[in-house]
Amino acid sequence: MMMSRPLLVFFTNKLLLTKSINKTVQLNKFNHIEECPQFYTATILEWKKLLKPEKYKMIIIESLQYLVQEKRVIIYGYVIMDNHIHLIWNPTKLYSLKHTQLSFMKFTA
Repeated sequence: MMMSRPLLVFFTNKLLLTKSINKTVQLNKFNHIEECPQFYTATILEWKKLLKPEKYKMIIIESLQYLVQEKRVIIYGYVIMDNHIHLIWNPTKLYSLKHTQLSFMKFTA
């Protein structure tokens, strides 16, 4: 039996850029928390392994691609595991963080 591995995608060039910006820019420059990259986790109820099939992971990926294409969010990296996902993202000024999260969860539910 082959075990399912987490799908890991990490865009190091943007993350390194973010790290270098954070080192040189003081934190008080940010007027609102939505101006900073956010770490987001979504967990499946009772930790059920609903994302084990690749076709369900692709739904998550396609949803993230849509959000990027529509300029709703900047994605720095993500991990999709069998029972939860982690994202490092930043909503654009066009949409609030709350709106982006609701849109993403509504589509992928």
